[in-house]
Amino acid sequence: MNSLRAFFLLIVFMLPLHAKVQWAGQYRFVLEKDEWAKVVVFPQHLKDEADGGREEYQFSWTLYDTTNLIVHTRFRGFVKQHTLSLRRGLETVQEFLVSDPVHRVQGKTRLWLVFESFEAKDNRAVLEVYIEDNQKRVLVEFDDPRLRRKE
Repeated sequence: MNSLRAFFLLIVFMLPLHAKVQWAGQYRFVLEKDEWAKVVVFPQHLKDEADGGREEYQFSWTLYDTTNLIVHTRFRGFVKQHTLSLRRGLETVQEFLVSDPVHRVQGKTRLWLVFESFEAKDNRAVLEVYIEDNQKRVLVEFDDPRLRRKE
């Protein structure tokens, strides 16, 4: 009887883990060394300002060894350096774009930067950007350097 109860509890607690995340935006960047990419964010609550509340999340990579990638990011005047890895659990950086003081957990708008792979023959890193925005509070544009160099 205890094993049946334990199995039932396991099923009940595992069901929410299978819920799909609805991304507000998703984009794949293929970057060469020291090439900057941008994600432009327009928060809805700042849309009446002169620049529309425009904020830029910029990132590039500088060094790769067989599993690790050094990524530099700029957002709101803060420069950060992250070490992303192809090993499980170390491939992601999370940045909070907009927070909600009323709904602290569900109301956060986040940017996820994920290191997917490295193309050694072309010396390019593949990075995915995901925008999690459950309350639809931002508009997002992706500025891809590949489109600027017309590949």
